[in-house]
Amino acid sequence: MLELTNLQVILLAVIAIELVLFFVLNGADFGAGVATLFANNDAQQRNAIVKVSGPVWGGNEAWLVVALATMFAAFPGWYSALASGYYLVFLLVLFFFIFRGVAFDYRNQWHAKAMNRFWDWGLFFGSLVPPFLIGLIFTSSFSGVPIKNGFVYASFFDIVTPFSLVGGLMAVILSLDIGLARVIKKVPVNLATKLMHYARITNFLVYPFFLLVLILLPMKTHFFANHPAAVTFLLLLAAVATIVQTWAIHNFHAKTAFWLAAVMMGSFILSLFIGVFPNLIVGVNPATTINAISAASGRESQLWVAWLLGFSAPIMIIVQAYAYHLINHYYNTPASAMDYQLEVTEHG
Repeated sequence: MLELTNLQVILLAVIAIELVLFFVLNGADFGAGVATLFANNDAQQRNAIVKVSGPVWGGNEAWLVVALATMFAAFPGWYSALASGYYLVFLLVLFFFIFRGVAFDYRNQWHAKAMNRFWDWGLFFGSLVPPFLIGLIFTSSFSGVPIKNGFVYASFFDIVTPFSLVGGLMAVILSLDIGLARVIKKVPVNLATKLMHYARITNFLVYPFFLLVLILLPMKTHFFANHPAAVTFLLLLAAVATIVQTWAIHNFHAKTAFWLAAVMMGSFILSLFIGVFPNLIVGVNPATTINAISAASGRESQLWVAWLLGFSAPIMIIVQAYAYHLINHYYNTPASAMDYQLEVTEHG
């Protein structure tokens, strides 16, 4: 085991938690965006789905920004290696993030129906592609990529492998799973009943992909060799949450299904970070693997990061928690389709 300082371990834990928060919170927004496809051509139903994420999606994305900023300052070797090896993939993620953000504001602003539908599709693809690409990035970096002098030199087929494809698809399915569970809590009963059908299908799809991950993990990674107890516990927790969520969905317990989806997503993502620890990016040649010590900045820089996080992170958590409190307290679903049409008319 590498001799990490307490500060380095704390900062790594903070980055892992920030990324888990991103996947759980923004994963729900991704899932909601993908779920607009299930509304078919019903604009009212699409608006009801989008309304759930509308006030919070920007704040949820901030956790990824904070995680990357922390990574840049505390572990610049990790950041630079990811940026060098996955530059085009990150550009695609950024493009679809921008496309999705613009779609939130543009989708109901046009007189031409075709333009509104174009931005509806923009929201859909902007919610579908990023979790898939982010899943590719992290899954491939944990399974092994070419590294030279601290930089990743990954070709297309180094990034896109059977294991990373499963990881990317798993990220999409988990996002849709938690997104549907969150939307179903908020939308009118007729739409919730319709979406519950798709929630059952999505929950069913989790099982084969989760099984594939369990089969491929010992073949493609050293997770079970490095930290077998922790990884096994987290994966078992994810499996139990999936099974109980199946019961909750079939019995229309939307709130329970949502929290179980959050446990499933969080424990699965956390198992990946703990499984690779203290390594950060695994090299095809083990001697080139980037670990927490080789990637770390100086102690003074890390102390500055710790002070800044100690000041800003609690503020972010309080503001975001209060935003969710307001949404949960004041969110009103329309009593009928006519009421919903009046609401849409009043607010443009």
